[in-house]
Amino acid sequence: MELMRSKVNWDIEKERLHLLKEMHERIKVWRGRHPDLLEIFQRSEIERLLLDSMNFCTVEDNYQGNRFIEFVARSGYKNEPELDAETDRPLLRRTTILHLVVRGRASRWRQLIDELFEIYHRLDANYVDETGFTHYHAACQAGRADLVVRFLELQLINPGLLVEETGESGLHLALPDREDAFEEPLRRAAWTTADLLMRRGADPIAADHKLVTALHLICQGGYDNLLHLYLSQNRVASEIDARDHAGNTPLHLALERGHRTIALRLLQHEADPHPVNAAGATPLRLIFEHTNNIFHLAKMLYEVCVASRRDPEWNGRLRLGSEEAAKLLIRSDWNPAKPDPHDDVAATLQIFLRKKESAV
Repeated sequence: MELMRSKVNWDIEKERLHLLKEMHERIKVWRGRHPDLLEIFQRSEIERLLLDSMNFCTVEDNYQGNRFIEFVARSGYKNEPELDAETDRPLLRRTTILHLVVRGRASRWRQLIDELFEIYHRLDANYVDETGFTHYHAACQAGRADLVVRFLELQLINPGLLVEETGESGLHLALPDREDAFEEPLRRAAWTTADLLMRRGADPIAADHKLVTALHLICQGGYDNLLHLYLSQNRVASEIDARDHAGNTPLHLALERGHRTIALRLLQHEADPHPVNAAGATPLRLIFEHTNNIFHLAKMLYEVCVASRRDPEWNGRLRLGSEEAAKLLIRSDWNPAKPDPHDDVAATLQIFLRKKESAV
């Protein structure tokens, strides 16, 4: 490796990337004890190669970047922050490979978390990139409650620390609305991390720059236990109807995803049963547009409203206990071809008819 290093002009990216490819050929067949990289490279060169390795963290490149990161971690290399010449304080405003891999969600990024935090082992050196995303945020996003606890125990970080560019908190990041977050182990990790953050004072109603709160994400993701924790914290009643940039309330999102228990809890705690979002949709409309469990959800919404005397102007015409009830309404004097544009019942049943016709 010493010979390969000596041929590189470190100011030229093409030459550094070529070096990484050469090193990969050796790394993939490496056997035995790993070398002390600081005996071969300068610390700044290792950091530069780590950043460059992000170019190869793809399936097309056979995960060469991932293997390089793993190799560096197993070699025992540990990052140490540079110190300010005048104050002797760590210089923490810089982008690291940990930022790039986690924020950019590189291929197999979750499998690299342990290696990355082995390299960047000093949690007191909470590096922050140009967007305001920190290593603490990376731990939250990865659902690593064990790391989050260690960050918070240093008492150098507010649990509600925001990413400057997006306004997201660690609590937002712990509850991602992505398919991979709904595999059971990842879902459990997300719940554990979010629960920890809420108990440590992270505010579930703080909105990011798109007006999305953690409460929106909790209801959208169907995290019953987290909603119970939120409701047990004696929150202000009006918070439960917080609206995101699309005008959606937590109830909109819960019913859109078919989360009956979440929706029922929200309604029992005085959530508005018929808010209209920016697209003109009410929760009832979203039930018909996006869920398969139409009648059970619509019945629940109706019965809660009637029981609490908050009937959302359905005029007693809609009793959606079963599909037969809807068919009975359709066969009566209601004309689905000419719905009243101000009648949400008519509009939603028209959507239902179109879905039934397309399924035939």
